[in-house]
Amino acid sequence: MTLNLIFDNQTGLPDEQVYITFQDAPNTLEATYGPADTKVNRGGTTAKPDLMTESVSLKDIGASGLSITNAEGPVGFVSYEAIQRDQHFIMDADLSGNEQPSFIGSGGANYNKAFQPFEITAKKGETAGQGNLTNINYFCAPISLQSYNGGVHGSPLQNKGYYNGTATGTAKLNRQLAALVKGPHSGLATVTNSGKTLRYIGPSSYGAGTNPYPNFDAYLQSLHTNSVTTVIQNANAFNTMKDPAAGNINYEYGLDFTATVAADNTITLKGDITTTIRPHGGAAKAGTTYKGAVLTLSPKTGPDTSSDIFNNTIYGQADPKGMGKGSTTCNSVWDQLLTDMHAAKLFLNKIPGSTKQKDTTYTTTQSLAVGEVTTGLLGGFLGSDTVYAGGKGDYAQYNGKAYKDIPSAAWWNSDTIPSPATLQPSNAFYSAYSDIIFDATDNQVYSIPFSDRFGDGPLMQTQLYDNKVVDTWVVTLGKPLFLL
Repeated sequence: MTLNLIFDNQTGLPDEQVYITFQDAPNTLEATYGPADTKVNRGGTTAKPDLMTESVSLKDIGASGLSITNAEGPVGFVSYEAIQRDQHFIMDADLSGNEQPSFIGSGGANYNKAFQPFEITAKKGETAGQGNLTNINYFCAPISLQSYNGGVHGSPLQNKGYYNGTATGTAKLNRQLAALVKGPHSGLATVTNSGKTLRYIGPSSYGAGTNPYPNFDAYLQSLHTNSVTTVIQNANAFNTMKDPAAGNINYEYGLDFTATVAADNTITLKGDITTTIRPHGGAAKAGTTYKGAVLTLSPKTGPDTSSDIFNNTIYGQADPKGMGKGSTTCNSVWDQLLTDMHAAKLFLNKIPGSTKQKDTTYTTTQSLAVGEVTTGLLGGFLGSDTVYAGGKGDYAQYNGKAYKDIPSAAWWNSDTIPSPATLQPSNAFYSAYSDIIFDATDNQVYSIPFSDRFGDGPLMQTQLYDNKVVDTWVVTLGKPLFLL
């Protein structure tokens, strides 16, 4: 199965000034272009190939595009060249080499270049491949994706990207982001080259350091003052890793927590974790219920926390110090869960170069809890008086109720997911950066790490969609910020 990527250049630059490069850590990308089926190559040696493929211009790729026969999670980068004659300054677009492009931190590789990523997985022999557009970390230029069955003149399938799938509107987005970073409570978020804006940095990019975007203190104080409690419910499932597959057992872990906010802004999730066990080919049965589980996010009581680390835990939807090491804590009920997951021989990842293993099922379940409540804060769901509508299936029972009065699982199971500003019309109780990206793309581009919770979301199929073969993506490239 081959996926053909056709590039529609709407950047305002000629094809010879727009380049495509892939960051391909597993070195599994199989892609060709041009009448001679030229391979997308990389430098380095056979034993130690470069992380990045060699950058190829749209002129060299040609109208027939890139033909991809295997892609196991590479990140594609579109990069943009400036020349003195036309753009009145010089900027290289070559991202080849052994370093990932640096979007933050002036000492990093290719920091003074303009680039925008897209992600793609289309593994040979499989049918569940997906891709997406992401602006979680930064925005440089709009990209849109349109998939087809039967080539560009065949049946259109999915459409993701900016302003209802077109690559226009960079100027509008620039005005909104510029106003945000110049606001009274924001500082940084722009990088310039010769006086030109290259990118706006997203608020989830600051790790454990100082974040120039607004903190969540006012939002959290409002939740505390108004004694808002939020039901946090979601679930994930894992298979035991046995051979043969017929011996596999599926364990589903369901979160049933209540979230409250204390006077010092500590967020406490307290409740039960249920287990549903499904043997291969057998009936589901209830397993252990872990009662009284507690998980906290706090600027005061974490092992190595601060206001910055706490704020960045919310924006990044993960503790920048590591779960249980910075602003987050878990009680002993979680220890028992970990013990039982080990006993069940659930999925574990080996740590490279070590006999130790990462507790993937355990940390993923913790991340589910953190991701649920932080998505609620970033999106303005907690404490929202906006009326819920369009609930699907069992969630239709919540239609007509305020978002603040329904469980979090209902938020994601609706025909319509409101923007953050719609959920909080009176106060900016949300991530303003995410709200701008959400509005510009109708949530078709990642603006926070868990954007795929929002309904249809940003995911784009690369192999099968609605039982139709995906054979073509048209990748429309819009005007980058530095050309405005």
